[in-house]
Amino acid sequence: MILCGAKKSNPGRRHSALPGVRPPRPGSGSYPRPCPGRGQGRGFNLNMPLPEQLEAGQYQEALDKALRRIERFIPAHLVVCLGLDTARGDPTGTWNLTARDFELNGRAIGSLGYPTLVVQEGGYGNRSIGVNARHFFSGLRSGGLGGSPASYCPARSDSGSAPALPVRQKRGDAR
Repeated sequence: MILCGAKKSNPGRRHSALPGVRPPRPGSGSYPRPCPGRGQGRGFNLNMPLPEQLEAGQYQEALDKALRRIERFIPAHLVVCLGLDTARGDPTGTWNLTARDFELNGRAIGSLGYPTLVVQEGGYGNRSIGVNARHFFSGLRSGGLGGSPASYCPARSDSGSAPALPVRQKRGDAR
């Protein structure tokens, strides 16, 4: 799972990655030395390569660490790359996350209360991908990112352009 956030006042981006350690591939964060970022983004990168065999509790500990770091950054929004190939039985994965684990992970991310975009980036177990995605989004919503789906996916206007999405404020934020 990759979580990204950007501040309106700072073009630097916080990037936290929790990749599994398989044969290293570009962007996986599994290289021997950490990449702290470059230029204005220096110091805003957190890669936490995780072992190939992993229990749900270990994953949740790493996710909690990444979320605490993101909280200190106070982003304007989050982008979550949701890798559903971490599910038990996925043909490409070696982890054993269950639907309940996806729900807990979604709840943890949702509890931050930031506007969040989720992009699905893996998951090949056709029989479980929908269940796991549904549980993740259910957790995300119950964690604090409520609202109806229509508030996030408005219909196009007659002019053909999409209307602006409502900006969701972090709870307690009096902007």
